Amino acid sequence: LSRGRDLVDFTNDILNNVVSLTGDAHQARVAQDIFRQEIRYERSLQMREDIRDMNKVMLESVTSYLFLGSIILGTCFVTVIEGWPPMNTSRMVRAWWLLFASWSITFSLLGIWFALSFQVKISAASRERLLRRYRYRLTDDSVVTRMGGNNLVNSFFNLGSMVANTMGHAIDKQARPSRGAVRGVLTKEPGSPVVAPKTPESSLKLLVQSLDPTSAALDATVLRKGLNAWVHPSGSGYGKQTVMDAPYFLLDETSVRMPWEFSGEKPLLLRVHGEATLYIAAQCPPLGGYDAEEGVGNTTLYGLYKTIGAEVPEWPPEERPVVTAGFHPAWRGPSGYGEFQRVEGFSIFISHQNLEVPVYKIVLAPPTRGVVDVIVCWRFKTTCEALTVVLRSGHVHCKEEDWPIAEFNHEIRQITPLQDYSGYYLRRGTTYLIINVCLAVCSRLWLLGDRPMWYLENALMAVILTPAILTTFSMPINIKATQLALS
Repeated sequence: LSRGRDLVDFTNDILNNVVSLTGDAHQARVAQDIFRQEIRYERSLQMREDIRDMNKVMLESVTSYLFLGSIILGTCFVTVIEGWPPMNTSRMVRAWWLLFASWSITFSLLGIWFALSFQVKISAASRERLLRRYRYRLTDDSVVTRMGGNNLVNSFFNLGSMVANTMGHAIDKQARPSRGAVRGVLTKEPGSPVVAPKTPESSLKLLVQSLDPTSAALDATVLRKGLNAWVHPSGSGYGKQTVMDAPYFLLDETSVRMPWEFSGEKPLLLRVHGEATLYIAAQCPPLGGYDAEEGVGNTTLYGLYKTIGAEVPEWPPEERPVVTAGFHPAWRGPSGYGEFQRVEGFSIFISHQNLEVPVYKIVLAPPTRGVVDVIVCWRFKTTCEALTVVLRSGHVHCKEEDWPIAEFNHEIRQITPLQDYSGYYLRRGTTYLIINVCLAVCSRLWLLGDRPMWYLENALMAVILTPAILTTFSMPINIKATQLALS
């Protein structure tokens, strides 16, 4: 009796320790997930502040152009209205005065117009990013309910359900006849497929085609939350697994639907139209799922880890795919091929077993005649689960949190010629305004008639104003540091 009581006490102590450790681990996981979401929110705030700062700096510079151009244009009109040369002066001097006055008004007006166009485009670009593209990144309810993974109660029931299913499948296999005769009868589909209409090509940001003549037509769609992103094992329709949450930069991009269980027996051959970055995500090694051939579940050791709430390792480097053709030279790895790199801090949440799969990316080569052909070779030792292939428009060489600023800088560089033209025409308008003033003075000196050293006043004015005219005409307003800051 005493030995039995000691055994019960020992078992009770073990269970108490397990409960304590599991509870502490669950609380730590919840705190870690909350911290990760807070970091994402802070990053979104920092990204928006950077866009605002860039917009403010550029608007301040172009506002100086508008202020200076308005003063010069007003002065030009005043010289034309109030500074008309006397009628009895030389007709040639009066003609040159009118010519330079017209040029100064024209170039000053063009400089103001280009500066105004630059200001409007900068404001529209920043407004489109702040109000539509890069909103505050807040966690959805579907992700909040899954923070911290399974608690002790859920882990216990999941483990019991897995053991019961495994025993039932083992008994069913012993009672099952040989596979040869009634294989088709015993095979059952893992749930009915979800029927969804095909996405028209006009809705995709990137047009992608399959170069494999032996495979069916490529199924490309727009990635969004709640999407059935995997093809059903039957080949028609889609599986019930959905994308609960995805990184903000992958939403609304082009997603290629793949089977849930993927062995990578042959490479993926794609033709992509335009500049693109290829993203992949998968659960490798697999956790175990439905076996379409056997009609049973086959949970792996990592699936057991996931069930009891333990950490599951990420994609092993030796099993990650390589791109043998169509990759950017800057992404060539030690193997000589294009190698995927981990996108730190981002993952895709999937409804099945609360999966959170890591995301990897590679930048594709610049397109030739508008297209680039890509060959992705898989290196799975067994299989992978929840393979997600997404094509994002643009060459994203930098970190994802730096891409909004890099993209904004790229767009600013596209419209920077407007600012350059504004400065160019303002310099021309200012130069011609100075020459116009000189001609107005000469027209008044012309009335003095013949006198000794009649050229003295004109010569002094020309000598004094020549440096100002040459500097204003030849020296650009933009400095090299501005171009370096936008590079």
